[in-house]
Amino acid sequence: RQSDSEIRTVFIPKPPKDERKAFIASIAGAAKGMAVEPGLRKGKNGIDLDTLAHAAQGLSLRQISELFLQAKGVGRPLGLGFVKDKKREMLNNEYGEIMEVIEPDRGLEDIGGHEHIKAYFRGVLDAIRKGETRLVPMGITLMGPPGTGKTAIVEALAKEAGFNFVKTKNIRSMWVGDSEARMEKLVSGLRSLAPVVVMNDEADLAEAGRDSLKGDSGVSERIMKMWMELLSDPRIRGQIIVINCTNRPDRIDPALKRSGRSDERILMPMPSKDERKVIFPVMFRRHQVPTDIKDFTEFAEESEGMSGADIEAITLRSFAFANDIGKAKVDPSALRAAIKDFISSANVAEIDAMTIAGLLECSSRRLLPPHVQDIVDGIRLRGTVNDIDAVLAQLVDRNILSAASAVPTAPVPPNNENN
Repeated sequence: RQSDSEIRTVFIPKPPKDERKAFIASIAGAAKGMAVEPGLRKGKNGIDLDTLAHAAQGLSLRQISELFLQAKGVGRPLGLGFVKDKKREMLNNEYGEIMEVIEPDRGLEDIGGHEHIKAYFRGVLDAIRKGETRLVPMGITLMGPPGTGKTAIVEALAKEAGFNFVKTKNIRSMWVGDSEARMEKLVSGLRSLAPVVVMNDEADLAEAGRDSLKGDSGVSERIMKMWMELLSDPRIRGQIIVINCTNRPDRIDPALKRSGRSDERILMPMPSKDERKVIFPVMFRRHQVPTDIKDFTEFAEESEGMSGADIEAITLRSFAFANDIGKAKVDPSALRAAIKDFISSANVAEIDAMTIAGLLECSSRRLLPPHVQDIVDGIRLRGTVNDIDAVLAQLVDRNILSAASAVPTAPVPPNNENN
């Protein structure tokens, strides 16, 4: 592969949908007599080429051929479930060291609260369906304390868009040159899997500021440069949507948060009382936990300061409590007992610091939490954030708060039991 040799490296991308469809049509004749499940059947004996070509998105022609061979070999009907399972297995074997390929199974309707954020993502989905890539963001950064639904909303976007969904892994290696090679494989893999939604979880850990000490002989700078070049490529708009999820956006390099690489920076704070009231029934429905409770208002009040993930854990715990006393359904006493028994993993001071960091990084006033004033008032009164007056001044300067609403009041001494 030296410059003076006659050997050249040629990148052969994964086939687009029309090529996959043509290839499936060419081998479907050899698969006559193979049982096909209703989801992939067209007519009495035919295969729905469009549906199968879409389900095989991200696979090479050889891998598509293996789908038919494996289905025929095990005597299993060719169906969407089989295709998705084998596709996930094949792609994870191919890219498993750098990213995890996941089959999303929940949509936006399975998320409680965050109505303004879901409305924004519905607009993105509408633009994707219309092919209006100018309205699709190059990237998004979701910020906020743990357990507020960041992963769930990324998964929902991938599912409803019909895109592949991957989670990136740590691509650094102990071997010289291997980290750069893995990053190159990640970039080429994402291009091959497009259209794809990429979840870059804990982005503050992998993408720390360029001025921070690294001591790795420039490896971090080189792989960051390769990553930023991908995020800045206008050709990926509408094809590769990278969504960073972080608790500490202040620790991410500013170049990775700028518009064009992360068009929107959205805070997902701890849920309000009204949102918790909606989250409870969503969690009972998601896990199919039987209950006679119709109105969750009082439980929303009793779960002050708890995240959506906390409510999910409480829902499952309430079912265990009900079973312990021989009840088949969760009643108010079991749910109340689960709420009282639950101890959150994060303390109030940490949550407040993460929330303020997210507020200061927000990129859109229309995507600010509807209860932003209540959030700031609560943090100010709890007195958990150092130099709160300077923070309030920054929020006023960025027009996140009005000057009148930022007038400081005497803070309430922190409650050591809660902190």
